[in-house]
Amino acid sequence: MRTNPQVKYFDDFTLGESFETNGITIEQGDISQFAGLSGDYNPLHTDEEYAKETPFGGRIAHGMLVVSKMTGKFNQLGYWDGSVMAMVETGWTFQRPVKAGDTVFAKITVAELKESGKKDKGVATLKFEVLNQRQEVTMEGFLKLMLKNRIAKR
Repeated sequence: MRTNPQVKYFDDFTLGESFETNGITIEQGDISQFAGLSGDYNPLHTDEEYAKETPFGGRIAHGMLVVSKMTGKFNQLGYWDGSVMAMVETGWTFQRPVKAGDTVFAKITVAELKESGKKDKGVATLKFEVLNQRQEVTMEGFLKLMLKNRIAKR
C-alpha cells in the first residue's frame, strides 16, 4: 500500500482550518461531455439560441459539472488519498451561473468534526465556497466525509 506523507486523517483536522484548490477553466467541451455523460441535454446547457433568450444570455455549465470539477480539484490536494472511507452527505446551492470560459476554484473550510462511536474514524463536514475569476461566489456547498483516524483511540 502506498503512503502519501501529506494525507490528513480525521484526528489531523482542526475546526476552522481552510484549504484552497487551484483554478480550472470550464470549457464548452466540458459542458458537452457532461451532457453526454449525465444524459442532461437541457437546452440551457446545449442550445445556444434557446439559452440566449434566458436571463443568462447564453449556455451555462451544469451545476453538477462544476460540483464534479471542484470535488476533483479537492481530491487533487492530496490530503484525502487513502484516509476517506466514504462520502456521507453532500448539498449545494447555486448563486451565479458558470459559463464556458469561466475559471473557478474552491475555498474549503472544516465546519464540523464529529467523533464516531467507533474509535478508528470520524466524520468531517467540509464547507465549500466556489468562486469565479472575478471572486464572485458561484455556489456553496458541503461534503461530509467519513475519515480514518491516524491513531485508533482507546
